[in-house]
Amino acid sequence: MKTSLFSVFLIALIFLASCHSADRSVSSEPIPVQKDAVSVPDTSTRKLIKEADLSFETEDIEATAIQIRLMATAHKAYLAEENRFEYDSEKGYNFTVRVPATDFDKFMQEVLTQCNVKKLNNKSIRVNDVTDEYIDVDARLKVKKETEAHYLELLKQARNLEETVELETQLSNLRTEIESAEGRIKFLSNQVDYSTIRVGFTEKKGLSNRFLNEFTSAIKGGWQVFLKVIIGISYLWVLIVFFFLGRWGFLRYRRRKKDKR
Repeated sequence: MKTSLFSVFLIALIFLASCHSADRSVSSEPIPVQKDAVSVPDTSTRKLIKEADLSFETEDIEATAIQIRLMATAHKAYLAEENRFEYDSEKGYNFTVRVPATDFDKFMQEVLTQCNVKKLNNKSIRVNDVTDEYIDVDARLKVKKETEAHYLELLKQARNLEETVELETQLSNLRTEIESAEGRIKFLSNQVDYSTIRVGFTEKKGLSNRFLNEFTSAIKGGWQVFLKVIIGISYLWVLIVFFFLGRWGFLRYRRRKKDKR
């Protein structure tokens, strides 16, 4: 009897010990903390217009201009505007490059690393999100086209001249709105697909070149001033003639008066 009671007591202890160890093993595992899901906007479908401005000094503007043209060809870009200027102290170029939006960052980096940038004066980037405008115009365009199709069906069923004229007027106004919306969609798509990068670079002129240019300009300017003086004197020939005649007459008068004395 005592043996059976001892056995039962021993089994109970073993059971309690196993339960306690199980509880410890469970509690020792880290409890995962459920975090709120953060929604990340999908930028791949956004309509973004990218623009940038770069201005810098370079050692040789002609070599830099050639390099930018070659880079534009390699990236399937094109020069929308090119302007060369030259002043007394510097000369340079202003380029407006339309580059595919997918190559925007790469083209910018290549300009800064491969165009012999001596001093970076300005670098600015602007991104304009036109997704909402694009979606709105596109939605209104679809509605207008559906309305146009409906008007065309009604025009086929017109029963008199008055209905025909009214429907044709509505269709004409609607067609104008559709063409305007299509033009806006086309413009936005072009601006999104091709980014605009304005690149300006200059080369400082040396003192010897500046002296030669300024000296030549001074000689030319002095000659022009001399010619203008001659022309001005020519306009006053009548006064000059009267001045000399008057002086000659006055001197003659004094001489005669002196002789009489």
